[in-house]
Parts: sequence; C-alpha cells; structure tokens
Amino acid sequence: MLDTARRSIKRRIHRAAEAVTKALIRVFRLDARKLYYESSGILKHVGYASGEKWLVEQFLPRLLSDIDEPVLLDIGANVGEYSIALAKSLPSCRCYAFEPNPITFKELAANTGSISNIRLFNCGASSKGQRRRIFVYKSDSSTGHASLYRDVFKEFHLQDDGNIGSLACSMERIDELVESRIIAEAEIHFIKIDTEGHELESLKGMLGVIRGGGVRALQFEFNEMNVISRVFLKDFYDILGDEWSFFRLDTKKLISLGHRYDPANEIFKFQNIVAIRKCFLHHSCL
Repeated sequence: MLDTARRSIKRRIHRAAEAVTKALIRVFRLDARKLYYESSGILKHVGYASGEKWLVEQFLPRLLSDIDEPVLLDIGANVGEYSIALAKSLPSCRCYAFEPNPITFKELAANTGSISNIRLFNCGASSKGQRRRIFVYKSDSSTGHASLYRDVFKEFHLQDDGNIGSLACSMERIDELVESRIIAEAEIHFIKIDTEGHELESLKGMLGVIRGGGVRALQFEFNEMNVISRVFLKDFYDILGDEWSFFRLDTKKLISLGHRYDPANEIFKFQNIVAIRKCFLHHSCL
C-alpha cells in the first residue's frame, strides 16, 4: 500500500516537472537538446568542465589507492597535458605516453623531459603494427585534431583538400609491446585513449592486456569522428563484454549509461566514456 502511494507521488512529481520544463523551454525559447547535453556530460570539451581534472585528481587516486606503483597508458598524448596531470596526481605511477605525430611528439618530449615517471613512444596504438599517414592542417602540423581519417578534416573541420596535409607515422599493437617487454610491466591499471576516431582499433590491439585482468578503467572519446570510422558505442560494449560498466564523464561525476547497452546513448557528439571493470567499482566509491 505504502509502495503504491510512493510510486503514485513520484509519477505526479515527474509529470509536474515535465510540464514546468516544457513551459520554460517554450516561453524562453530554450534549446532542449543543448540543455540535455549540458546536464549529461556532452560537449564539455576542455578545461575544468570536461571532468578530466576531477577524474585524474580525485577518481583515479581512489580507484588505484591499493596499488603502490600504478601503471598508466596515455594513448594519443598530444603535447602531454594529460600525462603530466597523471604524473602529478599519482606521483608513484609509471605513465607510458603514445603520440604518433612526429611534430607533436617533439613538443611532448620538450614538455615532459624533466618528469622521470613518464616514458614516451613516438607511435600510435592500433589493431596491427604498420606505417600510416596521419592527417593534419597544412598550416598546423602539430594540431590536436590530427587523425588517421582524412574525411574528419573535410566533413567536420570543413577543410578543402588544399588545406589538408599528412605525415608518416608508426602504429603499434600494445599487446606486442608488452609481449616483447618493451613495456616491461606485470600489469597495466588505467588506459586513456584519445585518437580522433581510432579508439576502437586502438582497443583491439590491447585485448590481451585488458583480458589479463589488471586494467581497472578505460577512458576513451566518443564523438563525430566515429561517424567517419563507422564505429558505434555498441562496438565497445561488445568487445569489452559483461565484465564492464559504462559511464559518461561529467564535470565532477560519472553518469551511468545503464545496466546494459542502450541505443539511446548512440550520440555522436563529443563525450568521454569511462568503462570500469565491475569488480573494481567499490574501489572508486561510486
């Protein structure tokens, strides 16, 4: 009886809130989709709002609190801001930073040269080792938009062919680097992937590491670039499996994407997805 009354009250509150929201949107001509994005961790690109500061400084220290020397991978390190933040927040960690763009890599090396627990690799991560062309602006070869997909520049950065340049780069399988002891670690605990549409292919090259059980969390971008690479969020669910829970990173929290895959979350706008191995959820105090 009491439960029925509670459910009835909740329904009434929900209907009232919905009516008020619709009225506000209509009267003040608000963009409902933008409001949803802003409250859901979508289109929060840079700085404090992106949530990466909170993730690195508060969430990861809790998640990895029982590990003396956590091992972290920064795939798509660009000029090193994320790697530097990891090294500062987790001073006992060993961070491996990967950047395929040879021009950007020089900046990465200059920025991190004095930080002893960051090791650099001038290559990207993929499902197989190979030489590739990475596309850039002709006027800015060190751009953070560098991508293995030329159409990213044409479709989303609105560049003519004459404004698009390319550079040769190397791609490696993380599993091979671990197997050959180039990365000489017993376990890897956290992996961040920001590869402008190549995140799934990067992940495919490290499944051995992930299935080894040491990786507690993965952070990867999901956005418009996945339209070009023809990758769905479901592909990440399928490749990781039922051991993982998925969240969207907001400014100071993680927003659960539900207990199972939901097509409603296939939103091709900028967002950071955090996948956490379920057996480690209690470490993060979620």
